[in-house]
Amino acid sequence: MTDDGLGRPLQDLRISVTDRCNFRCDYCMPIEKYGHNHNFLPKSEILSFEEITIIVESMLKLGLKKVRITGGEPLLRKDICTLISMIRNLDEDLDIAMTTNGTLLGKYANKLFDAGLNRVTVSLDAIETELFKELSSSNITPQHILSGIESAINAGLPVKVNTVIIRNYNEDQIIPLVTNFQAMNIPIRFIEYMDVGGTKNWNYEQVVTGQEIRDIIISHFGTVSANERDYYGEVSNYWQLNDGYIIGFIESVSKPFCSS
Repeated sequence: MTDDGLGRPLQDLRISVTDRCNFRCDYCMPIEKYGHNHNFLPKSEILSFEEITIIVESMLKLGLKKVRITGGEPLLRKDICTLISMIRNLDEDLDIAMTTNGTLLGKYANKLFDAGLNRVTVSLDAIETELFKELSSSNITPQHILSGIESAINAGLPVKVNTVIIRNYNEDQIIPLVTNFQAMNIPIRFIEYMDVGGTKNWNYEQVVTGQEIRDIIISHFGTVSANERDYYGEVSNYWQLNDGYIIGFIESVSKPFCSS
C-alpha cells in the first residue's frame, strides 16, 4: 500500500468519463450556463478507454481498491460497458462502481452487470414529479428513475441513492424519499449542498446540515443511532432507524472529512 504526502492510502479512484449530461440540475450544470447547445469537450480531449485502463493498471500497484466511474452522466459515454470490461479484466477483485442519474439505467443494467460492474449509485433529489422535473430541467419523471433502479436490482447490481438537499427547495422530499427507499431496502445518503465549481452563487444559508436532516428524520421516524464503518477514507456518516434501515450523510460542509 502506497500513501500520499499526508500519509493517506491511495486506494480510491474516481474517473470522469464524460462532461456531457442530459440533466441541467441547478446546483451542478445550470441551464443558463450550460444550455442545450453547449459545446462539450470533443472526443480528442477526453481520455480514451485505453488511457483510462493504463491509469487504473498503474494505480493497482499502489494499492488501489475502488474505482468509481462518473461524469457528467457516464451512461452517455459510447460503449461504456466495454470500458467496464477492460477495467474488470485488470483485477477480478477490484471494486468497480458507477454514479449515474439513472435515466439510462433500465437500458444498460444487465450489460453493466455482465461487464463486471459491482454496484451503482443513483442521484435522485426529489420523488415528487413536478419538483423533480424542475430540479433536473428535464421532462424525465422520478418514476422513470425508479424503474431504472428496479432494473439494476433485478440485474444483480446493489443500489444506493444520493440526494442533495437545498434549503427552501427540496427539504420536504426528505421524508418521502426515506419512506420510499426504506420500503425498497435501498440505502439513501443525504448530501449537504456544496459549491460545485462556482457554477451558482452558493452560500452557506442554502445548506441544510446533516444534523438538521437527521432532526427532520427523527421527528418522523423516531430515534436514529450511529452505525460506524471502518473503511479508511469513508466520506459518509451512517445512521440507522430503529428497524435497522441505514441512512448515510455526506456532511462535507459542516463536518469536512478531507483528513482521511
